[in-house]
Amino acid sequence: MDLSNLLVSIGVNLTSDIIYDFVTNLFNKKESIDIAELKEGLTRFINIQGADIYAEKIINFFAEKGDIKISGTKVFAKNEIFLGSKANTKFSIGNNSESSTDKTRITTQGNARITGQGGAGIRQNPDGSIEFIA
Repeated sequence: MDLSNLLVSIGVNLTSDIIYDFVTNLFNKKESIDIAELKEGLTRFINIQGADIYAEKIINFFAEKGDIKISGTKVFAKNEIFLGSKANTKFSIGNNSESSTDKTRITTQGNARITGQGGAGIRQNPDGSIEFIA
């Protein structure tokens, strides 16, 4: 089984240079790779690109074990959207992305990007307010 087939078999689409570099380095360092170890390492990276994400009520993106990067994506939830980070992680949304609820909209045009790290967050609240959390 080649690398691409292996990643697809565990539910990973190899679309990120970061993921490719991680997997290549892991294979170069070890003679054999445990699937659990590979899955654990891959959970450190989430790169959402060119997607349309919809939820009836709430969407939470929380970078707990690794970074979340959203690019060229439309995110919609009727009531609330939250993007947050833990101590050693970060989130970013940008490059022509949009995050909207029934009452709020955040749009990043061109190369604009909103990034939070070290416990920071941004919440689009059900009352129409937008809250920045430090």
